[in-house]
Amino acid sequence: MSFEPLSNRSLLNDWMTVGVFLLGAISLSVPSGYSYATVILVLGSIVYLVKNGLGPMSWESKLLGASMLLYATFWMAESSLRGAGLRAWDEPSRFLFALVCLLAFSSGATVRLWGLWLGVAIGAISAALLASWQYFVDDLPRVTGFVGADHFGSLAMILGLLSVLGFIRAVAAKQSWPYVGVCLLGAVAGPYAALLSGTRASWGAAVLVAFLLMFVFGRCFSGKRTLALTGGGLVAIGVIWLAFDIVTVGRITQFVYETKDYFGSGHAEGSISIRFDIWRAAFALFLEKPILGWGEVAYGEQMIKAGEQGLLSPLVASVGSSHAHNQILDALVKRGVLGLAVLMIVYLVPLLLFLRVLSRRQGIDAVTLAAAGLTIVIATLIYGLAHNPLGSHNGVVIYAFWIAILGGLALRSEEAG
Repeated sequence: MSFEPLSNRSLLNDWMTVGVFLLGAISLSVPSGYSYATVILVLGSIVYLVKNGLGPMSWESKLLGASMLLYATFWMAESSLRGAGLRAWDEPSRFLFALVCLLAFSSGATVRLWGLWLGVAIGAISAALLASWQYFVDDLPRVTGFVGADHFGSLAMILGLLSVLGFIRAVAAKQSWPYVGVCLLGAVAGPYAALLSGTRASWGAAVLVAFLLMFVFGRCFSGKRTLALTGGGLVAIGVIWLAFDIVTVGRITQFVYETKDYFGSGHAEGSISIRFDIWRAAFALFLEKPILGWGEVAYGEQMIKAGEQGLLSPLVASVGSSHAHNQILDALVKRGVLGLAVLMIVYLVPLLLFLRVLSRRQGIDAVTLAAAGLTIVIATLIYGLAHNPLGSHNGVVIYAFWIAILGGLALRSEEAG
């Protein structure tokens, strides 16, 4: 795999680099910042495809594109047939826009990779600065950014984990120390911002991704250096956790207490207990229509009806009427086992393809790009156990476009180089 050298500049590649840079740099620190970046990327991709046509694509890129197309068309068609209206097209249609980017990158469009990694590091740092302002100056109990506390924490953690990969690449490629320092700062800033948000699911994802990062360390550095970098990373996270034991630890304690209380007495008063009640009601609805589910509209109506009949508290019914607060269960209850199969395809296909790249290629760029793709998939999938990331605008944009960009670059055929 090769990438166009910096000396061989082109306006279009610079344009795409700006888009990828902004997708990381302003996604959390600017209201709807991710949307501005995607407009740049889609426009650049269209120009590239009109100018150069659809070039040779690897079968992996075609498979990834097919999974994105399948998810978008199924979700949009199902919503239309069940009366959800055009509003329900908003989130799944983002996969179609991202597909345009995948086609362009798979066909030969490229970016300056230093811009990609610098963008995610600056994004993590700016998220940390925003989080600090909201917590210490605005006195928010949980920082929310511009997307809500849980989404902000999850996305900040993703930016931090991607910054770790940027740091690995910078060290391995012997980049300048200021550049290495920015990437390292981003790796610390992302978890710090997530900690102030109080989100719990992002830390579960970070634990799993940590094993992936250790593998990447081992591929890029000697054993002693791997141990040193891994140990340094663990110490940094520990310092953050101990120094800013403000929000997340208390919420983890709350999780344990509410779980014991719910299964001991059946109380549903806190956020965890409410979520358990929503899951119980949603699973019962799924069992009534297991093949195709209820659909968006009917599901909400059934939850509200359960509240009116006293089967659920009005609060639980209201909170759970939009979605089941678990992406897998939400797909089951609204779209049945068929919907769950389509959902898992859009996760498992990129997961397996990125794993395949890690297993067969040795170049630092291919390794870090594939590891970044795996990080996006794993973090979003784990976060989806307690939320519905692909059902929110910010979540689906970040997932779809990063998968398209990283997949288009890492899975590129040798001919497309």
